Amino acid sequence: MAEPRVADFIAALNQHIVFQETIAEHLSKIEALINVALDENFLDQSQPTIHDYLWTVGDIVRQARGFSQLALDFLLKTMPTEQKV
Repeated sequence: MAEPRVADFIAALNQHIVFQETIAEHLSKIEALINVALDENFLDQSQPTIHDYLWTVGDIVRQARGFSQLALDFLLKTMPTEQKV
């Protein structure tokens, strides 16, 4: 396998930035949803509404976790073979 070039690392860093920005967006959504859930009137909602709300939070967490794994896989694939952990 050929030695990676600087351009390869720049492309990998740029892609990693995109992954991190996407993860940050998901975390911001989760934070906003949790702030609403911490409102003192939140528990006055119907049980199905609360259930759906929590499922939404869970879905966003799973999506963020997926993007995090994609970012890690991408970085590991980009690393030179002898440098992999």
